[in-house]
Amino acid sequence: MQFKFFSLLSLSFAATAFGQAVPDLVTLLGDTSELSGLLSLVSTFPEIVSALGAAENITVFAPDNRAFETFTKMYEARNITRESVAALLSYHVLNGSFPSTVLSKTPAFAPTYLGAFGEYPDFKNLTQGDSQVVKAVIEADKPYVYGGIGMRVSISDTDVRFTNGIVHIIDSLLAPPMSVSLTAEAANLTALTNALVVADLVSTVNHLNSITVFAPTDAAFDAIGSATANLTKEQLGEILTYHVVPSRAFSTDLEDGMEVETVNGNKLTITIEGADVYVNGAKVLMADVITNNGVVHVIDNVLNPNNTDDKPGNGTATDEPAFPGATPTGSATTSGALATATGSAGKMGMSSMLVVLIAGAFAIGMMA
Repeated sequence: MQFKFFSLLSLSFAATAFGQAVPDLVTLLGDTSELSGLLSLVSTFPEIVSALGAAENITVFAPDNRAFETFTKMYEARNITRESVAALLSYHVLNGSFPSTVLSKTPAFAPTYLGAFGEYPDFKNLTQGDSQVVKAVIEADKPYVYGGIGMRVSISDTDVRFTNGIVHIIDSLLAPPMSVSLTAEAANLTALTNALVVADLVSTVNHLNSITVFAPTDAAFDAIGSATANLTKEQLGEILTYHVVPSRAFSTDLEDGMEVETVNGNKLTITIEGADVYVNGAKVLMADVITNNGVVHVIDNVLNPNNTDDKPGNGTATDEPAFPGATPTGSATTSGALATATGSAGKMGMSSMLVVLIAGAFAIGMMA
């Protein structure tokens, strides 16, 4: 399944205009006072500076000093590895010149340099040839870029030119993508996280390459509490694997009437009604949460592999569950089979800690 990147409308955009001096990247960072924090960090990675200097037609999302101020203090206290920081920097560089003029209300997915300076499997676990991406979009007439865990970052200044590309200044660092299980945990999808543990599928879903996961909310699991209360591990696994498609499909790849095969062999049907997207009868509530091995779309119902003909109802988020006769039995996160999960959704290593620090710094910056 193919997905759409930014349209390369103007690779010549970053070319030097006749008679006009354009600085190289390091000079630009040095001449821009609000980017001194980025310059200080980049300067400790001469190999990256050299590689970017030799690259052509690149785009850099440059976090401003406010973004770095809180992060740097937290980063120094946590002893994050150089490898993780190199991955972080490479995730802010796009492989292509993408001026602001290509941004629109339709999400665009731009390939990054993540993986160009090392493997970094914690942040990029994709099929060979697939690039790790960021999502860029116009929302409420303002430009934004999304990294991992669905974290939205504002683009405060656009199209600052340097010799071999352009810079867009952003107000926070982009969080690199994490595993599916850690992303679900960060998104407070507690019932799904517990279900993966109960079904012993955490490692499986985290190690698949280039996948799409349709992730039900806690309320979706609550609504079918009676149907999941006495499931065996194998039965729960059948339900969960029906939510996983073995290819990466962003929202822009989904088409009305499309059928996609899931990991368990059964098919899902995509329906598009105006601005609303459905998978079988479940409505997509949040699309395009980028993970290290694909993408997650959050949905309002649990999909039933024994009810593949389930269709959208009245177009609201309150359609009947795909499990006929199922009733709520209290919170799925506090009672029933999914509340008895023991174990972990994933190891919080140094790379994951880096993402947590970025999210923490972002939250502190929002409160400032």
